[in-house]
Amino acid sequence: MSDPQTPPAQAEKIRLLADSEIYSKAITFADKQSAITITNHQLAGLRQFSRSWDELIRFVHHQFVRHQKNFVRHQKNKDCYHDFYNALHTDLQALRARVRDEFVPANLTKQETKSRVDHFAGQLAHAFIQHLVAEIEWRQKKERP
Repeated sequence: MSDPQTPPAQAEKIRLLADSEIYSKAITFADKQSAITITNHQLAGLRQFSRSWDELIRFVHHQFVRHQKNFVRHQKNKDCYHDFYNALHTDLQALRARVRDEFVPANLTKQETKSRVDHFAGQLAHAFIQHLVAEIEWRQKKERP
């Protein structure tokens, strides 16, 4: 998870967070969303678009809006992706706020702040999505006979 933009101390903190707290949050999220069957296509999309903060947020927002139309049209019929992507968006925004508070100094310009928040939030969000997708895939395989 280390790269030239990430100082070694912050890279270590991100790695430790990703392997402990972020992992636990992914398991908890999967527990809360366990009634929803996420398709392999949806999981592949999450994994693919978790490469950067902007890509992930765009993907999650697009999926939420797309499924919100079905949610309204069918009044919660079978489209529970709406709830999944809404919860995911909420958790990702909370992660972003935490990153801003813990990883970014207050004395930066708006652009520098946004760049650093996007960078570090992207790293932690990527770890979260990787853990989440792995957990959901494991649960789905476990449920199949």
